[in-house]
Amino acid sequence: FTFVVDNIVKEGWTYDSEANVETSDSISVP
Repeated sequence: FTFVVDNIVKEGWTYDSEANVETSDSISVP
């Protein structure tokens, strides 16, 4: 599936928008 990175905070990690120039990505889930 594809997810869009905007301002995401998940348990265990925080997304730093300044540390990653990508705004979208895709991930494979087994």
